[in-house]
Amino acid sequence: MARTAWRFAQAHCPFASRAVGLHAWLAHRNARHTMVRGEAMIVAGIGLRAGASWQEVVELISLAVTKAALSLDDIDRLATLDIRADEAGFTTAARHLKLPAIAVPAEAMRAIAPSVRTHSSRVEALHGVGSVAEASALAAAGKDARLLLRRIASTRVTCALAQGVFP
Repeated sequence: MARTAWRFAQAHCPFASRAVGLHAWLAHRNARHTMVRGEAMIVAGIGLRAGASWQEVVELISLAVTKAALSLDDIDRLATLDIRADEAGFTTAARHLKLPAIAVPAEAMRAIAPSVRTHSSRVEALHGVGSVAEASALAAAGKDARLLLRRIASTRVTCALAQGVFP
C-alpha cells in the first residue's frame, strides 16, 4: 500500500526510482573528491620510470589497495615527484581513476625523507629519498601523514599508500 501511494505521489516523474539511485551514485562519486578541512584522505604515491603505461600504474594501485584491505574508491589523490608528473602513464592513470594528480616538489620529498621506510640506493642517489612512492604519498597526504602500505613494485612502477588529514 505504501509503495502504491509513493507511485501516485511521484506520478509526475515516471523514472523516480531510477533517478533517486542515480543521484545517490553521483553524490557518492562527487562527494569522495570534495575534501573538507580536517577530513582524512588517502594518497597513492607513485614512482615510475619514463615510458611506464597508465595500465601498469592502475594495475599496481589496484594491487596496493587490495593489500591494504581498501578499494579504489578509498583513494583520494595520486602523487608523484614533480619531474615525473607530466609522464603520460601518470596523468592518464589519474584521469582514468578520476583522481587529482599531485606533483610533489623534490624539496618537499627530501624534507619527508626521514619518514620513508624503504630505501633504494639507486633512487636515493637520483632523487635524495629512498622511495619516490613513499615520499610522494607522505608529502601529498600532509602534516602527520602515516604510511598505510610500504612501497610495492612492478617492472617500471612503484606504489605506496599514505593517510593524512586534508589541511
